[in-house]
Amino acid sequence: MYWKTRTKKTESRQWNHKVYRGTECGACQKRSLCTKAKVRELLIDIREPLFKR
Repeated sequence: MYWKTRTKKTESRQWNHKVYRGTECGACQKRSLCTKAKVRELLIDIREPLFKR
């Protein structure tokens, strides 16, 4: 599920990512193989559709 957009800036570059969070991580038996956090977060670069083209 989409959660938020995260921006990171340095002196020479800026990254923009859409952050998606798992919705059923608490009940997942394999959570320990996937993440150590309460839920898994995936960062997708906003430019991803352009990369695929």
